[in-house]
Amino acid sequence: MKKTRLTMVAASILAVLLVLSACGQSTQQPTSTAAGGSSAASPSATAQSSQSAQPAEDSNFNELGTFPIVKEKETINVYHSLGEPEFDVETNWMTQYYEEKTNIHVVWNMHPVEQYKEKVNLAFASSEQIDFVVAGGSPVTSFSRTDVMKYAEQGVILPINDLLENHSIHMKEQLDAYEGWREIITLPDGNIYAMPRMNECYHCMYYGKMWINQEFLKNVGLENPTTIEEFHTMLLAFRDQDANGNGDPNDEIPMIGAIDTFGSKIDTYLMSAFIYDDGENRLFLRDGTVTAAFAQPEFQEGLKYLNMLFNDDLIYKESFTQTRDVRNKINSQKYESICGAMPNTHHVIGTREVDEPARWLDYKAIPPLVGPNGLQTTRYDYYNNFQSERTAGLIPDTCKDPALIMRWLDWFMSEEGTTMLILGEEGLGWEQPDPGSTGVDGTPATYKIKVLKPGDDYYKTWCGISTSPTSATRPSAMASSSPTI
Repeated sequence: MKKTRLTMVAASILAVLLVLSACGQSTQQPTSTAAGGSSAASPSATAQSSQSAQPAEDSNFNELGTFPIVKEKETINVYHSLGEPEFDVETNWMTQYYEEKTNIHVVWNMHPVEQYKEKVNLAFASSEQIDFVVAGGSPVTSFSRTDVMKYAEQGVILPINDLLENHSIHMKEQLDAYEGWREIITLPDGNIYAMPRMNECYHCMYYGKMWINQEFLKNVGLENPTTIEEFHTMLLAFRDQDANGNGDPNDEIPMIGAIDTFGSKIDTYLMSAFIYDDGENRLFLRDGTVTAAFAQPEFQEGLKYLNMLFNDDLIYKESFTQTRDVRNKINSQKYESICGAMPNTHHVIGTREVDEPARWLDYKAIPPLVGPNGLQTTRYDYYNNFQSERTAGLIPDTCKDPALIMRWLDWFMSEEGTTMLILGEEGLGWEQPDPGSTGVDGTPATYKIKVLKPGDDYYKTWCGISTSPTSATRPSAMASSSPTI
């Protein structure tokens, strides 16, 4: 697992990391406190730290990058959203493992997802002592760039610039490894206050995909389409030829979409055969000029094509109002698949019963179609990796020791920390790859995920809470036998 392949789990840790690091920058060396003690430096002084990370003789810190992080046990207060009510963070193996490793005990202040941001705002307003505020993987709990700017102006969160330089190793390394990352998380005042999630995943950068049921194609005697004409022909066959082979010629849905993400919309993939269409603002550069795709004649031709598909009963009518959850349930009613073509960012397009083959195994994402004028294009969004509008976390100005928080988080940005956060310990959540196996990107695999079944002891990491977004993707070097895209 290479550093450039750290995934959302790293991002999730980043989220944690970021929050903690925002806690300080001082002209004095931040000092760690013994459990139950008080910091020798005030939060405002600590927030301006620019000293070397080498601990002073009387410091409670051990050398940066070594464990335990502190000589005498420390306690930190962390605000968190309770994404899974049945998840007991206090007894979770990761909590106990990391406390032993770092010598830092966490007091978790857990709050329901729906009330989380309100609780955080009240805590900020009352100057409640908090060392770290975690933003989860949900838009409901995450802090937008606007939120961060507001908190920074109010002075209730701390900048983390100096902390990144002086109290992190792995986080600083990752920031420098990705062009544009530092710039995109820096606010207009020149400071970094919160770390956005980092998710270097294929389906995030290229979200305009079309998934085609390969069993349907086999049953109707066709290959994957390469042009819009072939795509039309395929949908007609799905409609008329009992494509799922269950004896009922009327239960197939040729194509079905949803509206709650750009990649699942009917038009995002298909319109790109006529003109660049990102499914969002539909703006692009043409000869150095910002151009509105929807004002171009090619866009009109694309609309005519979509209208033809709709009039031919090839598009499920609810595709323009339903969510992905509803769509997926439609494709999960029977063992045989119901839906032939499904635009979506990734392979989550329906389920089967326990011990039955995963639904997505029936499908394959096809390349962009060639349009009437020879155009073949799709959106590539490198900056989506940084998810700048969904900040991972914040460090309040009440943080006792921002440097402690930064050091506590830094390990999760390492290869070892990222793997542990996503998968757990070797032998439980993952194992060594089979000889000669490769990852999904074709490079030698570095690990193999162990697939747990109902009844097994569920080995849940901190990915089970919003410290790490539960939609985290895996590094591309995982063994390709693992059911992950």
